[in-house]
Amino acid sequence: MASVISASREPQQKGMELGLLSYVLWGLFPLYFYLLQDVPPLVTLAFRSVFALLLLVPLIFFLKRETIIWHIFQQPKYALGLFVTMMLICFNWGVFVWLVSKNQTLHASLASYIGPLSTVFASVLFLHERLDFAGYGAIFLAFVAVLIFSFGVGEVPWGGILSAFSFTIYSIIRKLIPIDAVSALTIESIFAMPFGLAFIIVAGFSFADSSLWVNNPWTMTLLIGGGVLTAIPLLLFGAAMKTPVNLSTLSILQYICPTLQFLCAVVVFHEKMAVFQWISFIIIWVALFLFAYSLKHHAVYVHH
Repeated sequence: MASVISASREPQQKGMELGLLSYVLWGLFPLYFYLLQDVPPLVTLAFRSVFALLLLVPLIFFLKRETIIWHIFQQPKYALGLFVTMMLICFNWGVFVWLVSKNQTLHASLASYIGPLSTVFASVLFLHERLDFAGYGAIFLAFVAVLIFSFGVGEVPWGGILSAFSFTIYSIIRKLIPIDAVSALTIESIFAMPFGLAFIIVAGFSFADSSLWVNNPWTMTLLIGGGVLTAIPLLLFGAAMKTPVNLSTLSILQYICPTLQFLCAVVVFHEKMAVFQWISFIIIWVALFLFAYSLKHHAVYVHH
């Protein structure tokens, strides 16, 4: 009996480890993309969408999955689903790059905190996972924190909120598509490449400030490297989604990402923290511990 339980836990443990690593990398992304704050966010986004293939294409041939790619393109349902996830993740990337370039990493961090709870809420609605009172209390506290933050700033952080919800929808769809992480991300990147490449060409010839990156080898290297770097945590996340670990359980690890973003904003970028911002983050952290308590006591589970 013990061996059966151990065997069932191993894939879940692997999923947790893959998710943990992906969220750590995402949380440290501001340190990299802050170096590109003088580049228009859409240009950075275009390079991310195009040059992720530098890592993915060799990986596909190394793993001998090129036939899988071709087969998926012949399946309209899966191809359409991955086209939708491509648009969602590109939107998510674009908003994040824009917030970092505008020195609003704190906004991105706070909004990212609602992402795990929105994912949990979506998993309850669509994947039939359940919450107890503590889980719903955590969602309520997150909502209160966003209200306080919005009141203090004077506006709702719509960009970050939409970014968080786009990733929630992305997570749900990717969870439901029975395709391995490498193949799915490669197809998403293939869909995105024509749009990104066209934008890079137009921007290089038309943008008044294009000389800041077109004629700057260091900046060009960072832009291309950003594309490769983009693929790594997405591969890890996609692999985690294909393990038996619950989406709601995996989402608790997502708090690592905004916490690291918060530390980047305050410690590295020296963004100022007003009293209302501290209150908002404290409430969010209370929600985090409340939800962690809920998960520890198996309050979130799949309903069969």
